[in-house]
Amino acid sequence: MAKSEIYATPLVNLNDPFEATAFIDHKSFELGHLLLGGSKKLYSSNAQNADARFKQALQEFVSFTKGTGIYSLSKVATDELLWAYYANAHQGFCLEFDLEQMLEYKMKDEVVLEVDYSPKPPVVSIKEFLASTDPQSALLKKLVGTKSLRWRHEQEIRVVVGIAGLREYDFRSLKAVYFGLRCNDRLIRLAMRLLRGRGLNYYQMQLVDGSYVLEPIQLQDDYPSAPKYRARIAPVEEGVPYIDDKLRPFEKQIRTAVEMARREPYCDR
Repeated sequence: MAKSEIYATPLVNLNDPFEATAFIDHKSFELGHLLLGGSKKLYSSNAQNADARFKQALQEFVSFTKGTGIYSLSKVATDELLWAYYANAHQGFCLEFDLEQMLEYKMKDEVVLEVDYSPKPPVVSIKEFLASTDPQSALLKKLVGTKSLRWRHEQEIRVVVGIAGLREYDFRSLKAVYFGLRCNDRLIRLAMRLLRGRGLNYYQMQLVDGSYVLEPIQLQDDYPSAPKYRARIAPVEEGVPYIDDKLRPFEKQIRTAVEMARREPYCDR
């Protein structure tokens, strides 16, 4: 957290044993005969090609997922089961991100899936596969983006990264920290000290009287006057910007843009 990193868990290590479960609809081959106008020879040739493409796509998908990492997020911060499962029985914390801003820095090309919940595993059909312009993405959505209805309370969004492990994110995308109702003061104070100067909001979960409902209560930051995190001014190389006669009318705007860029926390020069 203090290093602005997330950990994308290898797909094979996720806690649901039914991850990436799906059925292959072999009967969908039969539709091809009708779609191809009834020519048995033409059907046979096209079916073989479709079968080969499908098997190749599955092999590529399996190879891809072997190294794939999943970073799981939820749309909700108040579900008591999530706190029990993933926050050390309400003793830990959860983080609130601006997802678009988090992905913008070093994770632009990663796949984001909003999980669908279903009473049965998805069925992958040849017809659907052939109609797709991006078969691997379609398989990814079906296999990695579908879970049992029993998990729907998680309201999960998954960031699928090509290589599992640690990934750095823009620290500004972290907006708030929510501490569990059993979280001790020592951990809360430590988190505030490590994250000081980032302008974060802090909350602790409490039980609403006479109910099973959790609600976040805002905490006062221990370091409200801490220096701004990563506040720095990057050096500008000599001769930059070069203003010639063509750019002279825009000199003020150009210098303003340079000044804005050099105050960007991730700008080194």
